[in-house]
Amino acid sequence: MSIKISYTLKIAAMMFIILLAACEYDGPQAVWQPDEAGASNPVITTVTPSDWAFAGITEITIQGQNFPDQMDFLKVYIGGKQAEIISLSQTEIHIRPPYHESVLKSNMQISVVSQNAFLAALYSPYQLKEASREYGNFQSQLDQIFSIAADPQENVYAMLKGKTIAKITPDGEREDSWATTPFPKASDMRASADFLYLQRSNNASLYRIPLNSGGTASVFVTLPERMRFIELAANDIIYAGGTENDIYIIQSDGSFTASTQYADFDIKGMRIFNGMLYVAANYNGSNDSFPASGIFHSTISSSDGSLGTPEIYFDISQSQTHASSDFHAITFAEDGDLYIGTDNNDPILIVHPNGSEEILYPGILSPEIEHLAWGNADFLYTNRTGDTETRNLVRVDMGKPGAH
Repeated sequence: MSIKISYTLKIAAMMFIILLAACEYDGPQAVWQPDEAGASNPVITTVTPSDWAFAGITEITIQGQNFPDQMDFLKVYIGGKQAEIISLSQTEIHIRPPYHESVLKSNMQISVVSQNAFLAALYSPYQLKEASREYGNFQSQLDQIFSIAADPQENVYAMLKGKTIAKITPDGEREDSWATTPFPKASDMRASADFLYLQRSNNASLYRIPLNSGGTASVFVTLPERMRFIELAANDIIYAGGTENDIYIIQSDGSFTASTQYADFDIKGMRIFNGMLYVAANYNGSNDSFPASGIFHSTISSSDGSLGTPEIYFDISQSQTHASSDFHAITFAEDGDLYIGTDNNDPILIVHPNGSEEILYPGILSPEIEHLAWGNADFLYTNRTGDTETRNLVRVDMGKPGAH
């Protein structure tokens, strides 16, 4: 009997020990520790840019105090979405903001969260903007846009397949029946204060439509040679160019003269900036100092629009990123930055006045860009006429005005 009792007591003791072990706390430790002082709370003193940035694009600099110098110990949020940390020190953080539909608002809060600190550093209000979006409610599967232009009132015009011109007002309303053309395609368009000028594709005739009424395009002037691209000067002088022929300088009364300066150039686009005509072209002449392709320029030497001798401005074959790209259009910002539309995966190349290069919004814009039109605000309008999956009219927020 005594053996059985002893054995039973041993079993009971073992069960009691097991129950005690099962009751031990095995969860995470509490964040707050009464004897733990914690890390110093981060402090934001300045944010640059201070008011807004482009979602997924703009590099934001946050200056302050008590930032950890290891990325694993820090997180930055805007509107509750985590930003990418590019670099940091104990007094400065460089981030790229998140790209998400939920943060494209004007009242977002920046939060800097440091590991082991009890409080986050906060900065508000802050706005994230979308850098580009499809514009005019066109359908890429159905609508084919051949060329675009913008007038001084920020109206945008699109030449569509079907001999029609659509007008998109600054509030985004589209009028498909604004104007019609007696020809199927305009290869280039420009808007003055009074007229929309249209270069009929690979044709000698330049047409125009009154901006105040729309209607049917009528012939303004017929030149001796076929043209493809036009540019409009401030005094309503029009430059027309094509493939290895003269550039024609057309006055407001329809009279014209020919300039032989670009007779050896296959022109892809033209823009006037700071008293000079810039020409994107392939060169097929005998001047060994000229590259095979690039941006050339000539001084506008008199009030009648006469052109000086061409000089090379940018040799695209020497570009760090776009040397093998085909280019289609050029335009200028007010600050002198040159924008080149190409077929590159990052389709817009910026050439700064000092000759340095930069890609506009890497990874954001879709190729191929064939036309560029800058309105009277901070928006650059681009057109893609490629396959039905990618073609459309796109408005790009530049954050600065174009040249006029």
